[in-house]
Amino acid sequence: MYIESKAFIDWIVKELKAKKLPNKDDEYICNCPFCDAKENHWDYTINTKKMIMNCWRGFDPRCESGHTIPTLITLYYDIPFKQAIDFIKKNFRGEDSLQRVKKRLKNIDERRILEITEEKVVWSMPYESESILDAQSKKAQKALRWLLDVRKIPLEVVEALEPRYLGSDTHKKWERYRNRIFFPVSSNGNKAWLAYSTRKKSTKKNPKTMNPPGHILACTFYLYDWYVTSDEPILLHEGLFDAVRFFMFGFNSLAGWGTTVSSEQIELLNALPAKEVVVCYDPDATKLKQDKKGKWTCRAYKVAENLRNYYFGDVSVMKLTRDDPDRTAFKEAKTAYENRMRFGDRFWRLRRLKENLR
Repeated sequence: MYIESKAFIDWIVKELKAKKLPNKDDEYICNCPFCDAKENHWDYTINTKKMIMNCWRGFDPRCESGHTIPTLITLYYDIPFKQAIDFIKKNFRGEDSLQRVKKRLKNIDERRILEITEEKVVWSMPYESESILDAQSKKAQKALRWLLDVRKIPLEVVEALEPRYLGSDTHKKWERYRNRIFFPVSSNGNKAWLAYSTRKKSTKKNPKTMNPPGHILACTFYLYDWYVTSDEPILLHEGLFDAVRFFMFGFNSLAGWGTTVSSEQIELLNALPAKEVVVCYDPDATKLKQDKKGKWTCRAYKVAENLRNYYFGDVSVMKLTRDDPDRTAFKEAKTAYENRMRFGDRFWRLRRLKENLR
C-alpha cells in the first residue's frame, strides 16, 4: 500500500506533536501516546522512510513491540483494523507515479500517439570519444574486434548503431568512464548514452554497464526511435545486446535497462502504434524465486502485471529455459540475418529513418 510520507508527517506533527531530530532527516521523536503521554521523556521514535515506530520505555503492553502505521492508527484511535486501513487510504495515501500516468492517459484514445510535454533531457557523449568505425587507437580497434568477433554483430549493424570509444587520455570528469564503448540512446527527444565495458567480469569498482547521472535512462529505451512507425509486436529486453540481436533478425526489440519499467517508459510504449508487448527477459528473471520474507516472486511476471494495468495493448511473457535472449536468437536463427539481407538493405533503411528523426 502506497503511503504519502508528507501527509503522514503532517499528521504526526499535528496529532502527536512530534519534532524532527536535528541530525537525521527521516526520524521524528515525541512522547509515547500510550505509556508516557503526560511526561516529557521524548522516547517514541518515528522513522518516516521505513514507516516504523518504536517506544524505548515500553511501560504499556501496547508498546512491547514496534508499530507500523496500521497498528499505530488501530491502537491510537481504538478502532478495528479495517477502519484503520480506510483511515490511511483517506488521509495518508497519495498518487504514486503509475496512478498519475493512468489519470493522465484516461481521456486519450487507445491508439493515439501521445504528446509528451515534459522538458527533454540531453546527455551528450564526451567529445574526446572517437568513432569505433574510424578507430585510430589500438584500444578502439580492439573494441571493434570485440563487437565483431565476440558479440558476433555484423559490420552493417555496428555502423547503424554508431558506437564510440572513450580512451584513457580524457578529461578528469570522465575518469570513471574510460576504456568503454559508448552507445547512443535516444527516445522521443531524450538523449543519453550507455557506457559498456568489454571485460568479462563485473565488479563494484568496474561494473559492466555505466549510465549518466540522474533519471535519464529510466525515461528512454534503446532503439526506441527506430520503431515509431511500426505496428509489429515489441520485444522488451533487459540488456542492450539482447535487443540488438533480435533487431538483427527483424523484430521490434527494445532494451529497458533491467527488470523494471518506469512510468515514463510506459508512456513511451503507449506512444507507439504497436498493439502488443512481449517481455523477453533472461531465464533467471522468469523463474519463481523465494524472497527473504518467504514470498514467491517472479520479476518478469511482475513487470508484465504492471504493464497490464497501464499499457493500452496486450502483454505477454516469453519464457526461455536455458540461454539468455542473445544466445537463444543466435543459435536458433543463424540464417535469419542473411535472409533479411536478401530481401532488402534493412539496416541502411533504418539508418535513414534514424537520420530523419534527428
